[in-house]
Amino acid sequence: MPMPRGLDHLVHLVRDLDAAGELYDLLGFTVGPRNHHPWGTHNRIVQLPGFFIELLEVAEPAKIPEHTDRQFSFGAFNRDFLARNGQGFSMLALEGTDPQGDRDAFAAAGYGDVEVFDFSR
Repeated sequence: MPMPRGLDHLVHLVRDLDAAGELYDLLGFTVGPRNHHPWGTHNRIVQLPGFFIELLEVAEPAKIPEHTDRQFSFGAFNRDFLARNGQGFSMLALEGTDPQGDRDAFAAAGYGDVEVFDFSR
């Protein structure tokens, strides 16, 4: 499956978003304000040249929808990752310009067959 892609962003899953933001700030990075997702996660963005790190906290677990056979749940994936593995880099997002075409190509290559997860800033 020849699908060369650049890196869009990394998700750094943490238990305490404010503490993680302070650490990145102490390390010299510019950290954006807290953002709230409707599916129970909060984030702060660390913008770098050409990509970013998304600091992510599972802040409102009651709002997290579960996965279904055809629907990926960003909140559930990260909640479950945190329970299994603790804090760390939970996701890597690649660049793309055709979400449906990408989904079809990944499904054809055996990387899952779920609906497109559409989210933009």
